[in-house]
Amino acid sequence: MHTFGDDRGLVGVVTSPASPRAGAPAVVLLNAGLVHRVGPFRMHVELARRLAGAGFLVLRMDQSSLGDSQARPAGLSYEERAVLDARQAFDFLTERYGTPRFVVVGLCAGAMNAHRVALADDRVVGCCLLDGYAYRTKGFWIRRAASAALDPRAWRGLAARLARGVKQGSLLHVLDRSEGDWSAPSGESPGEDATSIFAQDWPPLSEVRGELERIVARGVRMLYVYTGGWSDFTHPSQFDEMFPDLPARSVDVRYFPEADHTYVILAHREKMLREVEAFLLRVASSDERRGA
Repeated sequence: MHTFGDDRGLVGVVTSPASPRAGAPAVVLLNAGLVHRVGPFRMHVELARRLAGAGFLVLRMDQSSLGDSQARPAGLSYEERAVLDARQAFDFLTERYGTPRFVVVGLCAGAMNAHRVALADDRVVGCCLLDGYAYRTKGFWIRRAASAALDPRAWRGLAARLARGVKQGSLLHVLDRSEGDWSAPSGESPGEDATSIFAQDWPPLSEVRGELERIVARGVRMLYVYTGGWSDFTHPSQFDEMFPDLPARSVDVRYFPEADHTYVILAHREKMLREVEAFLLRVASSDERRGA
């Protein structure tokens, strides 16, 4: 276990590879919500060991005010602290292990922070967002309506409401309500869990799109892995609807509709681990080709 940062207030655990991959970037795993550095159901421990086995140095860190890390003095927002924490983790890894380039990985709120860090620090060459930003698109609504139209339960529910409405003389009111029932409940907005924990709102899609374009323009490789049933991401094509015209070689998107948000099922977790490992190997190979 290491301490680093201002007044050595940040805490992290480094997993070192037995056979280091020459010139490979180091990996920094950010906190998932309020979960400390082990990750949900020890996911970060498994990921760190998996990546170390592939030759990567990995830091599982506790950001300030989380896990064993100390709180920072007042005055910085959560978002500003997250970026500063990651930058000081980079400084520590460069000083202690000589690694000048980094890949940041985050789940949920950690994915949002990974995006922020990649935007703010040129030392980032790769970024992996697990259940990151997801916005409703025209295609989202078309697929939602088609799914509802083919669901017998939706028709049975509508028939029951119509019957009640006819009996109560309020058919128009029932039809108005049915439109809302076919869409997601108003409380199921993307990122609501992060908002309730950190009082942060999702930025507008246009803002995130512009930031992502700037990140990719620097040559940063991106991996987005989405799971089913957690956010408003419901189809692989939705990413291109949200973020059109990104270079295909810069961004990889995977969608596991059967997986839950924290990968409780081991088979689902294994699929995610394989994807992240393969992504890191692609980033390292790209660095080697550029002569980094």
